[in-house]
Amino acid sequence: MNPVLALSRAELNQLLRNKTTAAMALVLPLALGAMFLFATGEPDWTFALSLQLVTAQGLTVYVSTTATFAARRQDLSLKRLRSGELSDLAIIVGVLAPCLLLGLAQCLLLTGIAFAAGAPAPANPAGLVIAITGGVAVNAAVGLLTAAFTASAEAAQITTAPFFFLALGGSIWALSAQSPWVAALPGGAVTTLVRGGEVLPPLASMVLWTVVAALLGLRYAKWDRRN
Repeated sequence: MNPVLALSRAELNQLLRNKTTAAMALVLPLALGAMFLFATGEPDWTFALSLQLVTAQGLTVYVSTTATFAARRQDLSLKRLRSGELSDLAIIVGVLAPCLLLGLAQCLLLTGIAFAAGAPAPANPAGLVIAITGGVAVNAAVGLLTAAFTASAEAAQITTAPFFFLALGGSIWALSAQSPWVAALPGGAVTTLVRGGEVLPPLASMVLWTVVAALLGLRYAKWDRRN
């Protein structure tokens, strides 16, 4: 088996064995997604789907990515992996791939549920695809960067709060205003795309967030236990 795939499979097994992490990554986003779907009586589909996607991406991808990388650093798994044949980038991909795949799966599941419950066909299907994949990419990259400054998996509950609420706030702002600046925020970019607005500004914002966060995350990544 490919070493990266083997590492990803081992990470997925560890994630599912950890009840707290599994609940954060699997159960909570779905529960919140259901709440957003039925919170307004007659569903506001843009509201429901936007917050479903932002929440799933934030919890399943961003928080789990940060916690997973911090945990593997603290138990010295990353240090041991670096002494083997895998490159640093391959290790990062292998460790974080389960969070990305689970995030994509949850976003697709929540979107499918929304359509099955009566949501209209998207005005711009390509925009919805970008909202899902781009949002996952942004949260994974920022999660890697946040992990560099997170001492442990438990500390991730604190260190991830600012960006998570920034994304959630951006989504809520986009739902209530038509400011051209709203797409600069990750959650605002997702909501703009779900609404069927112009694709280029939110796409550019997502690419910028992903590239900058990934480059900084790779630069400042810590591979040994933090005190």
